[in-house]
Amino acid sequence: MKTISIYLCLLVPAAAASRAIRSYSLVKKWPDLPKAWHFNRALGIAVDSSGNVFLADTFHHRVLKFDPSGRFLLTWGSKGSGDGEFNPARNIAVDSSGNVFVADSMNHRIQKFDSSGKFLTKWGFGPGVGMFKCPSDVAVDSSGCVFVVDCGNHRIQKFRRIFDVKRKTFAAEVKPNLKEEQSEVSAFDTFDGELSLDWRVLRPDPSHYSLSKKPGSLTITTQQGGFAGPNADYVNLFLLDGPAAPGGDFQITTRISSFKPKEPWNQAGLICYNDDDNYLKWNYEQRASDEPCVFSLGRETQQQLVSVYFEAPEGFDDFWLRVTKRGNRYTVSTSFDGRLFQRGDVFAWGNGTVKCVGLFAKNGSGTSAPEVDASFEFFEVRAVPSSPD
Repeated sequence: MKTISIYLCLLVPAAAASRAIRSYSLVKKWPDLPKAWHFNRALGIAVDSSGNVFLADTFHHRVLKFDPSGRFLLTWGSKGSGDGEFNPARNIAVDSSGNVFVADSMNHRIQKFDSSGKFLTKWGFGPGVGMFKCPSDVAVDSSGCVFVVDCGNHRIQKFRRIFDVKRKTFAAEVKPNLKEEQSEVSAFDTFDGELSLDWRVLRPDPSHYSLSKKPGSLTITTQQGGFAGPNADYVNLFLLDGPAAPGGDFQITTRISSFKPKEPWNQAGLICYNDDDNYLKWNYEQRASDEPCVFSLGRETQQQLVSVYFEAPEGFDDFWLRVTKRGNRYTVSTSFDGRLFQRGDVFAWGNGTVKCVGLFAKNGSGTSAPEVDASFEFFEVRAVPSSPD
């Protein structure tokens, strides 16, 4: 059981005989507070797994940390809009790793720090998904999901942990039972013994793909090769031309089975492709040998690649991947039953024109990863409305 001490002041009437007007004078306060502990409307408090107490000293625009016995340890923050500054520090939460999240209300953002106050990341302002207006509270559950009371936008938002190779950040999570558009299927391939669509295979290697290895699917065996950079050396990139009219919107979906990544960078998934230097890919992969597999979104523009990694559950055999395009914004989704899709954040890429869509499985460049089979059970293209979700 954790105990939180409350500091009290005892006030008594200066003139007890006068009941109409009373004035009060301080008799005692306990315990005496070191100067660093003085608060100005401390509105948030959180306790980590070791019992350390973190306080949002709201109108002093700072965070204070105390040990379980109440001994002052450290403080950070001041008024402002820079990293590690607050206006004000409205509320606070701590996750299971000891990271500290602060609702930085009038800066319209959440800031994340390690347990010693080192700034890690921030995200915020705006009316869209994943953005805030005057967030007033923040909480973290046991799986690391962050919940934000987005006061000015009249809503609560939930965020999943993701990892960006350039910055650690979070992405808004949309409820998994949102209905998908009942739009018209414009292309569909079951891979039942033949390719029924006009697939174009870039850098083909027939020894590493098969329609008979697992009947009723297209099995691509990974091998060394990658997309990124000026010297792309991938093989067996399956592409369909013209998924929609120029600038038109669409949704692509596939189901992948029997794919068990073993080492970096075993990966398989969907791709929107313009050329070797301009593409968006959404896939499942082994990113590091000592870490769980992840879902990965990669966007390359003129040889500049930015990748974002989403945590993936364990213990599944099949999974579905989906990319929905509207203008130059792309929503990525996953499912483990083909009915309910968990939608992640919306990402911008390109100018709204996609020349080709397709499938791939590969190991990445300069890797000694073993060859692994990825079986694609189908590929579907749908036209979707251009209006936002």
